[in-house]
Amino acid sequence: MTRGASDSTRLVAAAAAATVLVSAFVPVALAQPAASPLPGGARIDRSSFEHQRRIPPGPPGVASLRLDLPVLAHSRLADVRLITGDGFQVPYLLQEDPVPLRIELPPLVVVDEREVSDGVSQRRGRERTVHAITFPLAGMPPCDLILETNSRVFEREVTVVVKEDDPRRRDAGRWQTRAWGSWRHADPDTPATPLILRLPTVGATTGRVVVDEGDNRPLPIERPRLELRTYRLRFVRETQDEVWLVYGRAGLSAPRYDLALLESRFSRAEASEVAAEPEQRTDQGVTAWPSKILFWGILAAASVALLALVARLIRTPPDASPPTPT
Repeated sequence: MTRGASDSTRLVAAAAAATVLVSAFVPVALAQPAASPLPGGARIDRSSFEHQRRIPPGPPGVASLRLDLPVLAHSRLADVRLITGDGFQVPYLLQEDPVPLRIELPPLVVVDEREVSDGVSQRRGRERTVHAITFPLAGMPPCDLILETNSRVFEREVTVVVKEDDPRRRDAGRWQTRAWGSWRHADPDTPATPLILRLPTVGATTGRVVVDEGDNRPLPIERPRLELRTYRLRFVRETQDEVWLVYGRAGLSAPRYDLALLESRFSRAEASEVAAEPEQRTDQGVTAWPSKILFWGILAAASVALLALVARLIRTPPDASPPTPT
């Protein structure tokens, strides 16, 4: 075999070996997860929040979570966080939802409460109808109360009064006006425009809607509803694992994520809709007990050991002096 043929054989063998190595390592390299191009969040303790809700596992990618009534009522928005199962924050963008959150309330119930009707106005001799209204929960955030009627020609004054449950309030236990409006419609050929009353934070689950009927029959009012401004959390699921929505922590300021630098690009990406499971209240007292028990147990054991050592030293006589020779 000539030298040239030998060199060719060695070259072919080297190429074959290289092919084998490449074919062996390429799948392994492809299987390695690529570094995430998006900035991650810092670690945070999930048990330090008053409320937590599980977001079930789902496909990776951009996701959008619409905040519902419990989140709006039990958070300041600034203390809302998304956390992975291993305790790291999931950066998100907070965006206002153009569609308000609509909540249908139970039908109004007429009640005979003269003290309530007389308390809303000093004008006597007017017929007033008092309706009991039920709110979904105490601590309702500011919202719009929307009332509708099938009447076509009418003029009424409507007052919403609430008796706050919070004993810390100065007006607790007394009916206080929370909203007032004049409702009028004078065209028998068109439906009446709904009455929209802006309610502040309501700290009770029940209230009263007082309608000043003048000298007319009671105005029929259809089932009321609430409308609230709400928001969406837009974030990226890098894995299929569950994510936790947490809120309710005093003194926590709004998060500042590097993800905000990509807002213009991130907002245009198509997002899948996700929902959180029902709210769970974090029992912080129970979660703190194991560490407290361990601390006090170690302290008690150390105290007992120290007392035993002191007692032993007290009982042990000092070493006797050696006898002097006679």
